[in-house]
Amino acid sequence: MPSANEIPQAEVEYQRTLLDEQISRVENVRAALCSRRNVLSKSAMLVAEVLADIFSYCVVSGTVTPREWLRITHVCRHWRSVAVAIPTLWTTIRVGEGYHADLVERMLMRSQSMPIQLRFQFGVVDVDFPHALLGNEFFQQAHRVREVVISALHSGSTESFNSNHAMFTNLESLKVSFSPYHPPQISDKLLSPSFLGGVFPALRRLKLHQCAFPWASPIMSGLTHLVLYNIGSNAPEAKELWAMLSRVPKLRVLTLSNIMVQNGGAPASWNQRPKVWFPALEHLTIDSLDFAQYAWFIALIDFPPTTHLTLQTFPPYFTPDMPLLPPKVFAPQPFPLELYIRENEDTFRLSIRKFTLVHGRQRCSAAYNISEGTYPCGNRLSFALRSGQGDDDGWPFQAAPLAQLDVRLLIIETTRRSETIPWHDLFVTLSQVVDLKLTLHSHALHDVLGALMPADGTFPLPTLGRFSLKVSQSTDAPSEDALLKLLEEREQAGARRLEVLIGRGWVVSRSCVDELITHAQLVDWDTVGDNTNASAQDPENA
Repeated sequence: MPSANEIPQAEVEYQRTLLDEQISRVENVRAALCSRRNVLSKSAMLVAEVLADIFSYCVVSGTVTPREWLRITHVCRHWRSVAVAIPTLWTTIRVGEGYHADLVERMLMRSQSMPIQLRFQFGVVDVDFPHALLGNEFFQQAHRVREVVISALHSGSTESFNSNHAMFTNLESLKVSFSPYHPPQISDKLLSPSFLGGVFPALRRLKLHQCAFPWASPIMSGLTHLVLYNIGSNAPEAKELWAMLSRVPKLRVLTLSNIMVQNGGAPASWNQRPKVWFPALEHLTIDSLDFAQYAWFIALIDFPPTTHLTLQTFPPYFTPDMPLLPPKVFAPQPFPLELYIRENEDTFRLSIRKFTLVHGRQRCSAAYNISEGTYPCGNRLSFALRSGQGDDDGWPFQAAPLAQLDVRLLIIETTRRSETIPWHDLFVTLSQVVDLKLTLHSHALHDVLGALMPADGTFPLPTLGRFSLKVSQSTDAPSEDALLKLLEEREQAGARRLEVLIGRGWVVSRSCVDELITHAQLVDWDTVGDNTNASAQDPENA
C-alpha cells in the first residue's frame, strides 16, 4: 500500500506530464503555422515571375552588403523555393573580406548560364585575394562575367588582379575606384597593362576614379562610355589625350572631372579647326577643369548640335578675351532654348537647355569681381542684352549675346527685394518666348507686370502663350489690378489668349479669379482664397 505522502506526488507528476504534452502540441502547431503562414497571403499567391521581379528589385535597390540576397530566402519556404529557382537573382556576386569560395560556387550554380556582375570591395588584402575567394570553379565560368566593379581602400591591392592571360573576355563594363582619403603616392595608381588579363574585346563602359590605364592601351578603342575622375599625377599629356580620343569615335558619354592635362593650353582662337569628331556623342560633362585646359579641350573636339553639354565648377581665373562657349556651339543656326536665371543673396545660376553653367558664390566673387554682400545680377544681364564686346563682370556669353539666342522658355527665380533685373529690356530682347515662369518677391511683381505692358502699341512678348507666377508672400489688390489690366489690353489688341498659372504664395481674391477666367485660361493654382475667408481652392467653386 502506498503511503499517504506518495499519492499527492504521483498526482503532481501526472499533471506535469499533461502540461508537457500540451506544450509540445502547441509548439508543433506553431511550427506548422510558421511554415505556411504566407500561403494564403497576396504575395504568396502571386505567380513566380512576379515574385521574381519583386525579389530582384529588393536586392538591387538594397544596401551593398555581401549577403544582401540571403534576406528573402529566410522568410518562408515558399519564398525560398521561388528565390532559389530564379537565375537572375544570383547574378550579382559581391566579394569582400570574409567572403568564401563556397558561396560563390553556390551562386554560380543558382545563376545557371546568366551573365554575371562581380563587385569587389576591400581594403588591404593578401596577394591571392581574388583567386582564394572566387575559387577554380569560378574561373572556369569567367566567360559569363559582363561587369566588374572594384572599390579598393589601398591601390596596391589591385596587384592581385594582374594576370598573364585573359580573365574576362566578354567583359562589357569596368569600374575601378580607390579611396580619396589616402595620400597621392598611394591613391594615384597607374594600372598594369596585365590588369584582369588586359584583354577586353567587348568592353564598352569604363569608369576610373583615382587611377588610370596606360593611355595607349587598346582597351579604349571600343568604348561608348568613358568617365575619368581625379586622375591626379597620372593625367595624360595633351598629345596622349588627343591620341586616345582619336581612337574612341563611338563615344556616346564622356565625363572629365578634375583632370589636369599636362602641356595643355588655351588655343589662340576658337576658330581652330577641330581635330576629333564624335558623331554619336550624347552627353559631355566637364567638371573642375582649369579654364585654359578646358578651352584647349573644347576646341580640340567637335560634336553634333544635339549633344548635351554640362560645364560646372570652374576656377575663378578665366582667360582674358576668351568666352566660356565657342561660337561653333551656336552656329550655323540658332535652336530653341530654355533660359533659366536664378539669383539670391549668395549665388547666381544660369542654365540653358543642352548647357548647364553653375558658379558658386566664392568662385563668382573672384571671377566677376563682386564685393561681399552685393550681387549685381542686373549688370551682367544688361551686358548680355548688348552686343557682347568686353565684359568687366565676366559674363560667360561674350560670343553670343542673348539677342542671338532663340529662347522659347524663360524661367526666372529671384528672392531679392531690390530689383536688379532689367525686365523690360530682357522681355524686348527675348521676343520669341512662349512660356514665361517667374518666381518673385512680391515687391518685384509690379515691375514685372509693368514691363509686360505694351509700349507704343507693341507687346514685349507677342508670342507669349503661358504665364506662370509664384510670389514669396501674399500681395495686395494693386497687383491683382495690374495683372487684370495686362490681360484686358492683350485681349483688346487681339493678342494670343494666355494660360495663367498662379502658384503658392499669392492669395488671390474671388473677384480676381472670376476676372482671370474671363480674360485668360486659368489652368492651375496651389492656393486661392478671397477677402471674405470663403474657400475657393476648388476650380468648380471658383
